[in-house]
Amino acid sequence: MKPATVIRGLGNVFMLVTLVVGKPTSEVNVDSSGSVVNLQGSGDPGRAQITVDMPGQVNMSADGQALVLLLSEKGQGLRVDINGVLVSDLIDDNDLTTSAPEQVTTPPVYQTTQPPVPQTSQPPVPQTSQPPVPQTSQPPVPQTSQPPVPQTSQPPVPQTSQPPVPQTSQPPVPQTSQPPVPQTTKPPVQPTTQGPPKINHDRNCLTKKMEGYTSSGIYTLQPFDCCPDRNVDAPCDMTTDGGGWTVIQRRQENPSHQEDFYRTWDEYVDGFGDLTGEFWLGLDNIHALTNQTNYEIRIDLEDWDGTAKWAQYSTFLVKDRASNYKLQLGSYSGDAGNSFAYHNMMPFSAKDGPVLNECPKTSHGGWWYNSCHYANLNGVYRNAFNLDGDSIAWFSFRGPNYSLKFSEMKIRPTPAKMIRLISLLMTAALVVAPPPPPPDANVNIEWPGDVHVKAQGKTLIVLLGEDNENIKVNINATLIDGDSGLVPVTLAPTVAPTPAPTAPPPQLPVISEKNCLDIKNNNFQLSGIYVVAPYDCCPDKHVSVYCDMDTDGGGWTVIQRRDQFDNQIGFFRGWDEYVSGFGKLRKEFWLGLDNIHALTNQTNYEIRFDLGDFEGKKRWAKYGQFLVKSRASNYELRIGGYSGNAGDAMSYHNGMAFTAKDSPVHSVCPGKYKGAWWYNDCLHANLNGQYLAGPHNDVGVGVNWYEWRRLRYSLKFSEMKIRPK
Repeated sequence: MKPATVIRGLGNVFMLVTLVVGKPTSEVNVDSSGSVVNLQGSGDPGRAQITVDMPGQVNMSADGQALVLLLSEKGQGLRVDINGVLVSDLIDDNDLTTSAPEQVTTPPVYQTTQPPVPQTSQPPVPQTSQPPVPQTSQPPVPQTSQPPVPQTSQPPVPQTSQPPVPQTSQPPVPQTSQPPVPQTTKPPVQPTTQGPPKINHDRNCLTKKMEGYTSSGIYTLQPFDCCPDRNVDAPCDMTTDGGGWTVIQRRQENPSHQEDFYRTWDEYVDGFGDLTGEFWLGLDNIHALTNQTNYEIRIDLEDWDGTAKWAQYSTFLVKDRASNYKLQLGSYSGDAGNSFAYHNMMPFSAKDGPVLNECPKTSHGGWWYNSCHYANLNGVYRNAFNLDGDSIAWFSFRGPNYSLKFSEMKIRPTPAKMIRLISLLMTAALVVAPPPPPPDANVNIEWPGDVHVKAQGKTLIVLLGEDNENIKVNINATLIDGDSGLVPVTLAPTVAPTPAPTAPPPQLPVISEKNCLDIKNNNFQLSGIYVVAPYDCCPDKHVSVYCDMDTDGGGWTVIQRRDQFDNQIGFFRGWDEYVSGFGKLRKEFWLGLDNIHALTNQTNYEIRFDLGDFEGKKRWAKYGQFLVKSRASNYELRIGGYSGNAGDAMSYHNGMAFTAKDSPVHSVCPGKYKGAWWYNDCLHANLNGQYLAGPHNDVGVGVNWYEWRRLRYSLKFSEMKIRPK
């Protein structure tokens, strides 16, 4: 039978309902014993078709195996029909107390290959306490006469990530102690209707300046690429040296309250202080900013005699948590002297941090200490000369025994790199919405394969099964194919809003596991597809992964697979696809560099390569260290500590950036060897090469592992899997 998931609506939050479609409609069974409502029925074999009728605005996006419908209303008048099974009578917008299922403490069920225990003891949910919302165009079909049917297969959990949230420009955040100058030069543009998600314009203070904000003050930014709606307040300097600087640190005299900078590791990671006075913006925020593109830094200094100096570096990059926020600097200019260069390539250390360094304790600060410092801008605030060696020092300006009166560190994207960002923003602004359709929204989706639908708040997510190539989507009779991207459709609401519910809505299961080892430790022992939350910067961003619970103790998150299938997919792909990921988790796939970086940035990881040839022989290679760095480093590879019987092919690629045929790092290797990899000059392994049947003539163009079958034999099978150590 074909599994499908439909929805139960309760005010602002919809419950999850599962429908299994097989034969012509005859029976429906509802199980509401827990927070997930399961419903079994039958339908038309060979196809899956869902019809959604909804008054109000509808926005749709398509992303591989998922369609996202953003509904502007709360669900009033929503009509859902799957293969002729009407479920609009499950929608209850007004009464939470009579139809909400009882909450249970059972952990969320993940999709695995093991069938569940048949659900025969649960009676169907009564549908009499809340009648369905009347549908004038087509009355609902009563569902009360359907006898229950035992559940016979495990309903898959919808595999999706958080739907995008439209980003609008943010006005500056008022600060009560020292508000910014009013923004009179250009007011922020307020959208008149809800539209599709946009490229974030407010990533840093330079983008704010380019939007027309010319007054220095405190603004709200969204610097995190992995979590675009995570806000960060930061001071913007719009006057110094052309403006557009995001200030990340300030020290100044404040007799009433001098900020203490001898802080813990966690405080330096999160940030502290008063943005209108002395503060540290936080290593996580600084990393997010400098990971966007190439940044420069300017450091303004002043002594107690009123003499001002400055130092500027053409590159300023703070790497990720896995590297302990290692510092990378470019070339120096200015008149303060080059004291910062001594700290280049040093990890950040604090008095209790993971970096074992005595300098924070002797210098009484947190910094990129070497052994120990030529600059110590987070040291103790003192008045001019002292012999303690722990004050706010810049050796090349006033020497090691002088504490400066003022310091301010500010960063901004370099102008050459901003040209590309402006181009992207202008391109995003050129998206033209189609003409408004009639006032009633009708969405019709048809495809062969499995159906999964869930809804929460204003979002209805339709997830497609494995066989989704022939999807057809119609919005008000306008044909939209699955690759059309975001299609905004604005409609006038035709119903009055429902009063706010008096009872709290039921909560969907919370995903807390960060990787497959976490899932295994929660007593899920079967290999299969699960949902994890790997992003430390965005805990609500979920990723579907395949977990190997059998090999070498289990708990492995599979990040790549090549094997012989009927419909072989190509791996000679572009940079963006390798960043985001592609393929099907039960077949051939690449999980995506962003996801792999998020996983390996959590803690120390190991990796295992399982390989097989066309003669049935198998080999494996295991490395005790595996780290994929951030986008700013072009996902540079760190790998080491080999063991196994396949031979050490990956040490040759250690320290290399990832390259594809159109990647930011130019390399002849992707084009020459028809793949994408951490190429050196060029390869000992090429597991993302062409899938060829064993021996081949051209060197290195197949799924190759030099230390086992050399470079003229393409392997039948490869699987890359990672696990915390």
